[in-house]
Amino acid sequence: MIIEKASIITSPVIKESSQKESDLKKKLGNELIDQPLDLRTLKSINNSYNDRCINFKATSTVGLGFTIQKDGEVIDPNDYPEFITSANPFESFHEVILQVALDFEQCGNGDLEVVRNRKGEIAELYWVPTETIYVARRREYLEQVHLDSTQRVKFNFFGRKNIEAKSEIIRFKMPSNKHPYYGFPEYIEAVGPIHMDAMAVEWNYRFFENNAIPDYAIIVEG
Repeated sequence: MIIEKASIITSPVIKESSQKESDLKKKLGNELIDQPLDLRTLKSINNSYNDRCINFKATSTVGLGFTIQKDGEVIDPNDYPEFITSANPFESFHEVILQVALDFEQCGNGDLEVVRNRKGEIAELYWVPTETIYVARRREYLEQVHLDSTQRVKFNFFGRKNIEAKSEIIRFKMPSNKHPYYGFPEYIEAVGPIHMDAMAVEWNYRFFENNAIPDYAIIVEG
């Protein structure tokens, strides 16, 4: 299921995601706003055309270079070589921001974790899988919730200190009039046809894998 109140793809997905959602609601409680889309299912739907479009849009947005501004003045990115080569000890800035952009195009939201040093300066940046991030009521904070874990982590919105949290999150939200807390990807209305196309591909694959022999036959005599 992608949207519970308006079924836009077929029932097998509804059955699969309903169980996930019921388990998740117990974890969320009343303090967090549930996501209107099943982002885990949305990420699992593969379509070569849609995937290429998402990759193209994300790469065209963050993969064509960038500028750095400080106090309104443009600064040469080469003045910050350590930041460009390593946004954190494991990834470059380009790797991190590309993952955020892919989430933004595929799910309608992208989340970038900001880690500060003891001086309060931005020291590291990390991509956070957007399907794990939930918005608290009244938008006081964000919280990461994993389906397969009891551990939960709270984050402040970037630039705010509403709660005691080690890190902040810069949230990129696709503007939408469908939900006040979460964004919707631009291709959401096409999810149904994309899923149907995947089912047709699987049916054809199984048909030829079985040498065009039907799985069963009904024989009527007399």
